[in-house]
Amino acid sequence: MWFVDGWKMGWPPGAPHTWDMLGLLGLALTGIALLYVSSLPDFAVMRDHSTGFRHKLYSRLASNFHGSKKQWFFIQNRVGVLGAFYFMMLIFTHYLISVDFSMSLVPGWKDAIYPAFHALQGLQCAVAMTLLGMFLLRQFGGLKNYIGLDQFWGPAKLLLASSLLWFYFWWSGFIVYWYGRTPAEQDVLSFIMFESYKTPFFIAFVLCFVVPLTMLIWNRIRKSILGPTLIGLSVLIGTFFHRISVYVSAFSTKDVSAHSLGGVPPAILPNIGDVLMIIGTIAGAAAMYLIASKIFPTVSIWEVKENLLYRRESTFKRVKVLILGKPE
Repeated sequence: MWFVDGWKMGWPPGAPHTWDMLGLLGLALTGIALLYVSSLPDFAVMRDHSTGFRHKLYSRLASNFHGSKKQWFFIQNRVGVLGAFYFMMLIFTHYLISVDFSMSLVPGWKDAIYPAFHALQGLQCAVAMTLLGMFLLRQFGGLKNYIGLDQFWGPAKLLLASSLLWFYFWWSGFIVYWYGRTPAEQDVLSFIMFESYKTPFFIAFVLCFVVPLTMLIWNRIRKSILGPTLIGLSVLIGTFFHRISVYVSAFSTKDVSAHSLGGVPPAILPNIGDVLMIIGTIAGAAAMYLIASKIFPTVSIWEVKENLLYRRESTFKRVKVLILGKPE
């Protein structure tokens, strides 16, 4: 199978699996802590407006939060600290996964840009997933009054910027190998991009860079709800195919201890087990989100209320304009 063959590469026990699992565990715990701290005010609201089992559950989750000045100061500072740690863990975990499970398995592939490129793709996918999730919640979750045009317009700008950075990081790593042109470097480029796995790579290039760039430069598309959502879906599909080109190729190499590939290995095609594994992974992620949405609010109540306090409409000459205040 695609991914299972890589476990037979002769790695010593505990390496690199131990460090990668520690990185993933640290990232997950930091993310859960960030989500919990930022949800404390919402837990308190649901505690005060629920009965029975839900009241007991949210009483435990909200602890003794009652909205004092000290507690709000605690939340604002802890969210900032946990957000910084989460970002650091995200970059570090991407570095571990990308190096251990793709680059280190392909003889002759030595690219200092690739881990940063891998992390950037993760951030690009995060923006794309946010857009897709907001669209689904707006259409099927009854949140049209809370998720409007502004919530799509902002991430669309980030998606455009990350798409430009996608090309920049890819080009920075690619051009070194292109100009080096040693046999080992040419084999790596041919294996991952231009021969064996050229189809998934070019699909990723089009969906992650060409489509977002050519579409999001237009104000009418960028400042809409459906446009950024479809482009976000394009990015997610493109990233999936890029992961095929780097991970499936890496796990299909024969001798990971060699100094070069010594030729271009053929591509490994998926079987029914791989297809079912992919479908199950997507379904499992969706199930985890739906379970979490039963406990955590999908839209932060206190952030929506705070945003309403800092904005008002006013008339400037004959035009209605939105005035936004700063909390500090």
